[in-house]
Amino acid sequence: MDDSSNATSYLAEGEANASHLPQKRRRVDVDVDVAATPDSRLVILLFFSPLLTRRTCRRASSPAPSNDSLLGMDKTKKRKKANARRNKKYRSVLFFSSGLEMAQKLGSEDRKICLAQARELLAKGEPLPSNLQSVVDSDDKHREKQRIAAANKRELEKKKTNEIDQGRIPGPSSRVDNNPLKVPHPPAPNSWLHRVIEIWDSHPISSIKSLHSVGSTILRKLSSLPNSIPVDESLIKILGKPTRGSIAPSLRLVGNDLLAGKDHNVFEFITRSPEGGISGLDIMLSMANVLTLCDMNSPERRLYGALDIRLTEAGIKLCGYRATPYDGDKRFLVDPHHWTVTLTPAGAISHTHMDYYGRHQFFVHLFGHKIWLVWPPSQKNLEIYGKYHTQTTPLDLTSRCIDELEGLQVFYTTKEQAFVMMPNVLHACISISMSSHLGAWVWMLPEYKTSLSMVDWGLQWLAGKVATDAPTSDYVEELETIKSEIDMWKRLVKGNPNDFDSKEARKLLKPLESDYSKLEILFQQIIS
Repeated sequence: MDDSSNATSYLAEGEANASHLPQKRRRVDVDVDVAATPDSRLVILLFFSPLLTRRTCRRASSPAPSNDSLLGMDKTKKRKKANARRNKKYRSVLFFSSGLEMAQKLGSEDRKICLAQARELLAKGEPLPSNLQSVVDSDDKHREKQRIAAANKRELEKKKTNEIDQGRIPGPSSRVDNNPLKVPHPPAPNSWLHRVIEIWDSHPISSIKSLHSVGSTILRKLSSLPNSIPVDESLIKILGKPTRGSIAPSLRLVGNDLLAGKDHNVFEFITRSPEGGISGLDIMLSMANVLTLCDMNSPERRLYGALDIRLTEAGIKLCGYRATPYDGDKRFLVDPHHWTVTLTPAGAISHTHMDYYGRHQFFVHLFGHKIWLVWPPSQKNLEIYGKYHTQTTPLDLTSRCIDELEGLQVFYTTKEQAFVMMPNVLHACISISMSSHLGAWVWMLPEYKTSLSMVDWGLQWLAGKVATDAPTSDYVEELETIKSEIDMWKRLVKGNPNDFDSKEARKLLKPLESDYSKLEILFQQIIS
């Protein structure tokens, strides 16, 4: 009789001896001479079985606990404890390959032991029987499903966290309502703005009455809009965590840049006008004035912000920011000499405006909380906005733009992240706290059609100004800006002579250069 039949008869004997016992799983010890059967391809596994047992046979003759030992205690509990002591677990069971299908009937712990032994055999390069191989394959598929489900769950949690940080969805409430009769209602479309309004209505912003009133009108108008305010990549492309060195940005580094330089393009937010000759120390002290609980509504009070702070070796330059993914690619031109930092105080409002003509703007939000309201440069929006371009903005301009312009989007940034603003996007900024961002200019050859169309719009706007009796101060800087746009596009085209987009851009540049030359001649005649 071979080993397989020996094992079968032994199983039958053990089952007969154990038929009168409770059918509870026991670990047993079976002795099989593996060395005596080298041709049977035995597989060593760890199994549990209530049938194979020498110990089960001995257990039938084991004396029951005496009544004296159970005095003063519950007999049923004592009997269970005595049985548990007799049922000590053993771990060594040998099965032939014909018995491997019992792995399907094992408990979770036993199955883990079985699979561990099988994987050890696989690691040694030994083959497994087909039925055991199917068990291992099934376990592999189960693990892969668990891994994919865990990865998807992490991705959803990360996406939800980002949306909460950006204010696109409300965060979880700390209050728990256990009323089973209360019908849950979905949150308002823009309920995340309620928390922003609470901050705006508190000190120090509430002490600056003129700014507080204007900002409250804007924020409440946004929160009352019937639909959720979107933010997509059509106007602002969010790049995520920026590329930089190990030094993190801080107010101290921005302060070093502010105090080391001059001519920071200073803007006074209460009177909504630029001011020259303001030192970095004056800017910082104006931001600190509000913390002294002084009267910020008196005529002599000022609230300054610096819009163009040059980087220094002791300041933000230490962070080592890069305009990833644009720097290093010859199809994108990043001006290395015009990295600047903007620092604005809490309560600052930059009303709707438009920067430059055709260039993209690469930004890194450094710290603070800031809301960006953005609108596309559509024909309708440009017609409405054109009369305010380069002019001192009225107090209610941004509020009116919410009502009149199309395609409003809102971007609420609260943490360090990089993003790109498309050419000539109309935008307004509201500083919920003292905040700062880093900026650079990028000319993108793949976007030449959009960019050069905005250069053309700028030239037409300039032609309308020159043809009127408007003061030259309204447009002289814009004339220089358009000239720099054309020069940078010529430089980008020259650096990519064999690129298809470069050849097409060169064709569009020629009429733009001609129109600019005519405007420049007309301007020279006016000032002479």
